[in-house]
Formats: sequence, C-alpha cells, structure tokens
Amino acid sequence: MSTHDADVVDVLHRLTAAGRRRLRLGALLALVSALVSALLTTTATADSGGGTIAPVRLSLLQPDVSKASVYRAAGIDMVTLELGWDAYQPAPGTTDRDYVARQVRTAEAFRSAGLGVVLDLGVQYPPAWAFDLSSATRFVDQYGTAWHGDTGTDVLNAVWEPLARQAEAAYVRQVATDFTGIPFVSVRVGGLLSGEVRLPPPTSAGHSDSMWGFDPRARAASPVSGWSPGTGTPSDAAAWVDFYLGSLADFEVWLARTVADSFPGTPLDVLMPGWGMRPGDTQTAIDALAVTGSPGRVVAEVGPGLDWARQTAALAATGLDITLVTTWLDAPSYGSSARDESPADHLARLAAQHGLPISGENTGGGGQAALDRVVAQAAALPITRVTWMSAGSLTSGGGVTLTDLRRAFPPAVAPAAPTGVTARRLDVWVVVSWQPPPTDGGSPVTRFTVSMSATGSSVTAPADSSAVLFRVAPGTSPSFTVTAANGSGTSPSSAPVTVVNGAAGGSWIVAAVPGGRLFTSPDGREFFLVSAEGVVLSHALGQGPGRRDADPAPVATTSRGELAAPPAMPAAAALDVPDAGPLAHSRPGTAVGDCRETVTTAAAAVSSAGWAATPPAQTAAGVLIDYLRLLMNAPADAPQTSGCIPR
Repeated sequence: MSTHDADVVDVLHRLTAAGRRRLRLGALLALVSALVSALLTTTATADSGGGTIAPVRLSLLQPDVSKASVYRAAGIDMVTLELGWDAYQPAPGTTDRDYVARQVRTAEAFRSAGLGVVLDLGVQYPPAWAFDLSSATRFVDQYGTAWHGDTGTDVLNAVWEPLARQAEAAYVRQVATDFTGIPFVSVRVGGLLSGEVRLPPPTSAGHSDSMWGFDPRARAASPVSGWSPGTGTPSDAAAWVDFYLGSLADFEVWLARTVADSFPGTPLDVLMPGWGMRPGDTQTAIDALAVTGSPGRVVAEVGPGLDWARQTAALAATGLDITLVTTWLDAPSYGSSARDESPADHLARLAAQHGLPISGENTGGGGQAALDRVVAQAAALPITRVTWMSAGSLTSGGGVTLTDLRRAFPPAVAPAAPTGVTARRLDVWVVVSWQPPPTDGGSPVTRFTVSMSATGSSVTAPADSSAVLFRVAPGTSPSFTVTAANGSGTSPSSAPVTVVNGAAGGSWIVAAVPGGRLFTSPDGREFFLVSAEGVVLSHALGQGPGRRDADPAPVATTSRGELAAPPAMPAAAALDVPDAGPLAHSRPGTAVGDCRETVTTAAAAVSSAGWAATPPAQTAAGVLIDYLRLLMNAPADAPQTSGCIPR
C-alpha cells in the first residue's frame, strides 16, 4: 500500500472513530479537510505510466523556407521565424505591409510542411528612428561612452528609458495583431544584444571594465546619487550593483509580461547567454568596485548583468509559462561545483529551484564535437528541446548534417504493449489492472485504453493510471485487453485476460466522495477510490472501519457543534451505471484552469431527518460535505467548501 493510500485509510479510520466519541465541530471539520486532502493528493501523485524521458524535439535557427519539406522529412520538429523591427516599422507610426505579408506567408509555409514555428520578434534590430526618442536611448558606461554595436547588438536602452519601452511594447502589439491566427510554439524573449538577456560587453572604446548603467535615466534612478566606480563606500558600491543587476531583471520581467499580454497562452523562451554569474561573483564585484573602480576578474559576467539567480527568481514569480534557454549548450564543465559547472548545468540547477523548464541551443560551429557535447547535455539534464544554430551550417562542409542531427536525437515510436494485465471480480464489478509497457518508444505514455470483449466497451485512462473499474452483467466472464499510447502512436493490445474471482460473498458499498466514488468491501477492509470515468485513483488495504448501513441513522446531538454518533455514509444507490460496460457518466463540475475538476459544496443543507437524493450534476465533494453537514446538523448558510482536483 502506498503512502498516499495509507493516508486515505488513516483518515477514514479517524472519521469512523469519531462516531464512537463526542467530537467538536472544529475537530470534525479538520478530519474532513484531511480526507479531502488525502484524496486529492492521491489523485495528483499517482505513479507515471511512462518509462523514460521524452525524446528531444529539434528546432532550427535561420531556416530556409524553401527547404521546409526537407527539414520535416529529416525529422526536424520546429523552426524559428525571425523578424526585424527595423524592417517591420521603418518609420514612426508606419508598418511595411509587404514585409509583414511575406513573413506571414513564410510562417504559413513552415506550418504547412508540418513544422512548428517559434517566433523571434527581432527587438534586437531597432529602427533608426527609435534612437531619436530621447537622449537616453543608448547605454552609456562610466567613462561616458555610448554603446554602438553591429547588427543585432546595436540595441535600444529599454532597461532605463521608458520611451524605449513604450515603442517596444507598441511594436510587440502590432506583431501580435498582424499574426493573429498563427499558433506559435513559443515566442523568444530577450530584447537586448543578439535577442538575449544581456547588456553590452565590458570591452568598449579601449576599456575592459565597462558597466552600462550611466545614461541620464539610469543616473537619475541610481540609489546612490553621483556614484561611479571607485568612489564612495563599500555599501555605496553594494547598493549600486544591486540596482544595476536588479534593473536588468526588472526589464526582463517587463518584457516577458508585455509579450505574454500580446500573445496570451503562448509559451515564452527566455534566452540566457554566456556563463552566468556564479556564487560569490556579486561580492567580488562589490569589493573590487569599491577599491579599484573595476569589477575585476568577474567583469565578463557582471558587466553584461548575467545574474541568472536573480533573473530566474524574478521570472518564476510572474507565473508565466516560461522556459529558460541556455545559448551555450555545447560549453564544457570544469568541475562539479556551482562555480565550475557548465552554463547548462548551472541554469538547470537554478531553474529546478523555481520549477522552470530549460532548453538549449549551441553557439554555432564546432562540428561533431559540439554535437556530441549537446547530446551529452540533453541526456544528462531535463532538456526536451534542442535548437541548432544554424540551419545553414547543416551541410557536409559544416561538420554536421541534417542526418547527423536526426541520428543523434532519434524520433519516438509507439510504445510496447502494457504488461501484467489482470482482471479481478468484485461482486458485480471487475477491476482491470496493468503495468506500464517495458518501453515507451522514446516518448512518454499519454493514456491507456482498456477494452471489454463482451460489449466492446472501453475506458480511457490517463498516463498516471494503473487500473480501471467495469460493471459486468451477472453470469458473464468477459475478457479484457489494454493498449498504451504516446504522441507517436498506439501500442499493440496486451494478451486478453479473463475475469478471476476476487473476494467472495457480500455486496460492496459505494459512497460518493471528492473526486468520484469510494468502493468499500463487505468486511470494510479494502477500498477503491474510483473517478467518475471508472479510473481507479487509489487502492487501499487495511483494518477497515466496518460496513456502513445504506440508510442513514438520525443525528443525536447533545449541544451545538457536538455529536454522539454519526449516521452512515450515504450509499450511492442510484448510480447511473448500465448492467454491462464501463463505470462512467458525465463529469460533474467544470474544468477550470489547472483543475481537472473544481468541486464546490451544494448551497442547500441537507435535513437531519435523512439523506436526500443527489442529482447527477452535483459534485461528489458536495455529497460528502452535505453528509457532514448532516452529521453536524449544520445550517444551510454554513460556510461552503471548495477544492481543486489537479489535472
């Protein structure tokens, strides 16, 4: 018996024991809460039906639309559509409609070839007019040097200049409007040099320690007025470094929210470049800035603001669907510590702390050695998507071909058949159970389907299931088969199994509980928690609370909020179940957000005189809570209770 099953049984025992002693209202409600929690937790933490990590999906940067069918035939899953803000809006208030039409056609051509499309907004290519919005649209270092980069790195200072943010936000909204109806796989978010989350490099205009927070807007926002490296106190340096790194994280959160608002429901890929700051780097920079005016040996990461720990925490706090992308997936590790591990390992460590997924892309070039490193990282880390830089390099002369890339990450196939299938009779019900297939085909199992020979009826169960419940006609011995399915297909059927007898004698009791129904054996020692569709959510064995009568007994109360003996749990006598076929009916409640079912108590209280019939539309949780109102003789306006059964 699993830990969660034991939790369910323990709470059931405690609820039954409540009938043998007087219990105050608060204590009873605590037990109810524990039961609901145990049931919901059991549902949410069932063992996975899959066997291995999902296969890696392959994406290409800088693809050639004329080769879309070639990419798909080679097993490529998606490509990136890269826009250019400068081409999109060449003048203030104008949009190049011919350019937009070409890009829309390109996206549609990729999708027609069976490729997913990742959108790169191209904010890293600002139009010339955007730099004229104010005197603070360019980054400036402590030496007064304004940053001017090459194509893709000559970026707008939207970290500190609000007018730059307004222009970027308007552009993002325009793109979303123009591409309405095209379902992008994700949108890349970075907004700065090369479309990544980084400020200009520390080497500029003959200097090697540039810090880029000294434009007029940044100076005005600085917490230490007039501060510059090498001046003030160590605490001044600490306050400024915190401001500098925090400003970049704030910008990235703003950009992520801006993109998410314009592309609702579309996942975001946030590009995290370089090596990333490591533990101790912030303090090292503060100490060096306060004494010498230079960040010292950590300038390569501190200058561009690569504070991944801060950025990861800030992005996770948004609650958006964000994947962190290392743009240096082919970088090596130099040790196992947080300071020496590779960028991919370090980013994976930080992402895991906040429950964010990661993916990665190579830096470009490197040939077979780079591919080997990418493969090793994808196998060792929870990476399910690899982006290759670039499509144009996938030739025999580039060291890695499309064939090499696909061979390194083979596609998934359908899983093998489930094993260990059994069919056990319980009164007029049959529990069919199974074990996951020995191989999942390289892609996680997404569902199981159990079929009964007598009627052709079937039950589809989610991947975290291992048993379903059928009701069978008396005197029949049907056979059952089970199949498994993943994203690539459906397995062969398992060998047919016929019903074997289970516990003999007596009728099983069926009671409505949160999430479905509770089946209790005649001796009260065995329990099956079953969803409305017939999927067995939990199976527990133990010292049961004893059989309950079908008819509830009257409540005997001695004072408000106390009870002497509880009535019986209501039996679901009027289950909408045919004589043969799967136990199933329309799911109560409404799917909301991340809840597979949202359960809320019925508004009306149940009379203490007896148990009223429950209409099919009422939620299972309402049945239990109303029953407990009956236990407590609670008024109709008692506080309502609700809960979420996770997907």
